[in-house]
Amino acid sequence: MTVTNNTRGLLGKGVPPTPSFFSIIRVVVLVLSLAVLAACAYNLSLLGAYSSSYTGPPGFMLFVTLFTILVLGGAMAAERFAPHLYFRIAVLIGYGTNCLFWLSGWAWSASIAAMFLGNTCFMSTCFGPTNEEKRYGGSMAAAAAIGAVNWVLMVGVLFYFIKGCLADPDCYGVSTGGQGSEMGSIKAEGKKPATQPYVSDA
Repeated sequence: MTVTNNTRGLLGKGVPPTPSFFSIIRVVVLVLSLAVLAACAYNLSLLGAYSSSYTGPPGFMLFVTLFTILVLGGAMAAERFAPHLYFRIAVLIGYGTNCLFWLSGWAWSASIAAMFLGNTCFMSTCFGPTNEEKRYGGSMAAAAAIGAVNWVLMVGVLFYFIKGCLADPDCYGVSTGGQGSEMGSIKAEGKKPATQPYVSDA
């Protein structure tokens, strides 16, 4: 019965309670996503005319960054402006999918970067990467490194989100916390003993 009640928190509506640093982590993810966006845009510019027919890892990472901005930005906007429309299962799916996208993106980018930055061997002779290959591989390596950090941060976001939902199975949420405090203060004031009027002896 307890497991069922806790799971109900994931299917409810309303902003779940989360630590104070939860929003900071999401802002950091958004900022790092912009850095990945810049690295991938530079990488695609190196492809020139080929970028219209083949995008590969940089194109996928561009999609991941835009998806991240949409998911995190939408969740943060709903928390602030429309908590009554905050469907936890939708946010859960968005966060979980985003984690998988970042994992796939940085792993793919790292493999491509290693290929372009490695030596090319022909028979018994090996050649280092050209300047163009260094620029392409370097930008992909930067996107992979930042993407790996974002993946770790998104796993943390997903963990604390699920933890908050399970801790709030009745879906009171953050949006009703202020109302509860006000009601508590009103009740406390109602319990104050009435003061006796002062009567002068004169």
